[in-house]
Amino acid sequence: MIFCGHNNGVAWRCASLRRGVLAFVLPLFAGWCGLTSAPAGESTTPAAVAASTNLPSVADLTRVRQLLLESTRDNTAFARSREAIRAMGPSAEAGLVARLAAKVTSERANAVTFLGLIKSEKSIPYILAKKRDPEIAVRIAAIEALWCFENAAHIRSLAESFLDDAHPSVRDTAVIVLGRYKDARATPYLIRALDDSDQLARTCARKGLESFSGLVVEGRTEAETNQAWKAWYEKRKKGT
Repeated sequence: MIFCGHNNGVAWRCASLRRGVLAFVLPLFAGWCGLTSAPAGESTTPAAVAASTNLPSVADLTRVRQLLLESTRDNTAFARSREAIRAMGPSAEAGLVARLAAKVTSERANAVTFLGLIKSEKSIPYILAKKRDPEIAVRIAAIEALWCFENAAHIRSLAESFLDDAHPSVRDTAVIVLGRYKDARATPYLIRALDDSDQLARTCARKGLESFSGLVVEGRTEAETNQAWKAWYEKRKKGT
């Protein structure tokens, strides 16, 4: 065993050993956390993800995992965990990214939700990647997480990732969030949603258009109303 004393040689060897152990343990720990594959063009190593968030400590990663597990119990535990995650701030990001690959659906969903609360732009590719998650709850959580950023620059990514989802509940959520932006960039996607096979999605699209435009368009039938909105959009594009 090497003890750290005042001898410079011994201290150097001890420091070197600590660096070596840390370099070995942190990637293993991150791997145990279930680190997800990075989006295309980014490094997939645990060390790279840790470095992107200023190398969180093992204690931070452990704490995040505990909070996520606690948050699945009930609403009170979720609220408590949410506030603790907010207090941790950026140091929690790598731990949350790691848990996006958790086997438990609620843990993945809460990890996505909490990433939205931290509002780090670095996490956007990981949130968008959950469009491929097999569980509806996780995909819906990803949409809500994007809305937490309140950045209209993400409208296109949100729409292109979730408006064609196979499940109507996911599409409904995407349309509702697009309507919340009240931004012209969301308008073509709301118009597109008027042709959705799900009635709630179509209704939410009309509400979103009303919220953005300040207009109320009512036809004798739903098809007539939708056609009137499409005509309004075409005129708006032409500037007439």
